[in-house]
Amino acid sequence: MNRKSDQHTFKEYFAEFLGTMAITFFGGWASILAIANRYDAFGTALVLGSVLAVFTWISFSSSKCHFNPALTLGGIISGQLSAMKGGIYMVSQFLGAFVGVLCLQTVPATLLSGAATAGFAFGTPHYASANFNFFSAAVAELLGTFVLAFAYASLAASGVERLSISVGIAYAVAIVCFARVTGGCFNPFRYFAPALYSMNLWDAHVYLISPFVGAIGGSMFHKFILGSEEPEKQKAD
Repeated sequence: MNRKSDQHTFKEYFAEFLGTMAITFFGGWASILAIANRYDAFGTALVLGSVLAVFTWISFSSSKCHFNPALTLGGIISGQLSAMKGGIYMVSQFLGAFVGVLCLQTVPATLLSGAATAGFAFGTPHYASANFNFFSAAVAELLGTFVLAFAYASLAASGVERLSISVGIAYAVAIVCFARVTGGCFNPFRYFAPALYSMNLWDAHVYLISPFVGAIGGSMFHKFILGSEEPEKQKAD
């Protein structure tokens, strides 16, 4: 591999790192503010939908703009991404998510302690077990990620403007619909990084399984039901 393609590959993985870091950081901030009654579901949806749209726009020329291991796995299984590259995507995403959690140390201590006391340390999402059971929470995370994966699969080849705006809107709508059930996570590393850092993993069965199932379903639905283009060729060096 020549130096030019090396640089392109580094930019691709760094874009995944940076996008996942931003989603984890701003998602954690939004959750902490929601716990403090300074945000509602619409505020969280606006923040995260905008963050996803902006980083998709910024990273479009460098990567596939997943920022989410569930979407990456869906891309691997549907043939849009090689297993090796997908694995490196996931490593980059996890590192980005963990750095995003570390950046949450900048949140005022009173807000952090309030979130931790409520069981949402560093913005770790948890489903509302007092009102919804495990099945409801699992279905919410599955459906939200299904919609997001379907949007990516449908619009990945349509240009940066349509993709970034569409996935941002899809993410925001899914959060508004399911925030009261699960907090609207739809990203395993957005959950796992703060949960691991705070050793607060009791809802892992919801947030680490359902998004992967939903993303695989959304990607495969697009491929086999609606039809999709052949996997993109590697971008020219």
